[in-house]
Amino acid sequence: MIEKLRKYFSAIRVKQHCGQHADKVAAFWGSRAAEVERTDCHWTDSPIIQKHYIHPNISGCQDQNWFAWVGETFFTEPVERALSLGCGDGCLERHGAFINVFQRCDAFDISPGAIDIAQKKALESGISERVHYEVKDINNVELMEGSYDAIFCAMSLHHIENLEHVLWQVDGALKADGLFIMNEYVGPNRFQWTDRQLNIANDIFSLLPKKYRYDPTTKSVKKRIERVSVDHMLTTDPSEAVRSADILPLVEEQFDIVRRVDYGGTLVNLVLDNIIVNFDEQRSEDMALLKFIFLAEKLLIAEKIIDNNFSVVVAHKKNSKGRV
Repeated sequence: MIEKLRKYFSAIRVKQHCGQHADKVAAFWGSRAAEVERTDCHWTDSPIIQKHYIHPNISGCQDQNWFAWVGETFFTEPVERALSLGCGDGCLERHGAFINVFQRCDAFDISPGAIDIAQKKALESGISERVHYEVKDINNVELMEGSYDAIFCAMSLHHIENLEHVLWQVDGALKADGLFIMNEYVGPNRFQWTDRQLNIANDIFSLLPKKYRYDPTTKSVKKRIERVSVDHMLTTDPSEAVRSADILPLVEEQFDIVRRVDYGGTLVNLVLDNIIVNFDEQRSEDMALLKFIFLAEKLLIAEKIIDNNFSVVVAHKKNSKGRV
């Protein structure tokens, strides 16, 4: 009872703070979801990095992404009801319906604009009867006890400030054999990279020829990697990586981990941010440079010189054997 009261009052305090930024966050992600063409390219969005680094690190196969791996490994048949928290434009739900992970899925996001797009794409994909979309601020979400077989967070939990409340809600909303699955950035809060991480990233970045350092977002050659100021992040998107470093410890406290796959991003994210578009899979020089960066990151993480920044986690309720 004391623990429940502690979480309840913690939730109230964070709810008051989160509410100050909710409208700005909703507007930001609505506009991002509506963008048809973008000049920036996050490392997780790059087909080259996905094929040659992310997918092999998670599934062991260049052509199998994290969600397909989760579906094949943990969902031999579709569950009755799933939930997607922070669904954005609905990519996870469309993929989940395609590979038959669930029969029905609820999906929540803070942005009305993103939800509109998700609903339209669900209709176009012929899955609108299987997915229910709703605008909700995940920070303050209240979920029905024991109602879901699976709950997913795909790059959304690191935008949540009220982590204790949300994870508590997820735990309560899972059925006895349900699974909580996340694919998340779990590195430094607000992207405030460690000095060691930043220094090593810049050492590697300085080795790249000029033609690879052209940044299409600024239309100039990038000279070095810098931390984005916290003030800038608060102005742009106050939810970005708000408590990312707390995610893994809190998930481990609330759940039993079935499988955890760390897939780096500690250097690859920094070094190749936006400039990955300058690399061509068909050019041997480009691939040699990329493989060098991939290998450097893997070795430095293995030697515990730098920490992992991105993880896929599959978990279930404490002391439950689950379905695995």
